[in-house]
Parts: sequence; structure tokens; C-alpha cells
Amino acid sequence: MTKDNQKGFALVLSLVLLLAMSLMGGALIVIASSDHQSNNSSDEYQQTFYVAETALMQAQKSLINK
Repeated sequence: MTKDNQKGFALVLSLVLLLAMSLMGGALIVIASSDHQSNNSSDEYQQTFYVAETALMQAQKSLINK
């Protein structure tokens, strides 16, 4: 009678652990996706800044040469 209870407990425990690991994996995917979007936004900001800075430097050189 004890063996039957232990087998049932092992099945329930394995299902609970599988659910917990699945939830942790899903949360990790959501966090990674959010971080990736944040990094893309930061990269676009830096690129815009450098393009604007380069344009200002070229305009300054153009004005100095005239």
C-alpha cells in the first residue's frame, strides 16, 4: 500500500516541477525580449545622435571654408 502512494506522489511532484520550470522559462523569455527591445531603442538613439553630430561637424567645416 505504501508503494502505490509513493508512485502517485512521484508523478504529482514531477508534474509540479515541470510546471514550475515551464513558468520560469516563460518568464525568462519575456524578460529577454523586453531587454532586447530596450537595447534596440538605445542603439537607435546612439545612431541618431552620431548622425546629427556628424552633420553638425560637416556644416561647421562648410561654414569655415566659405
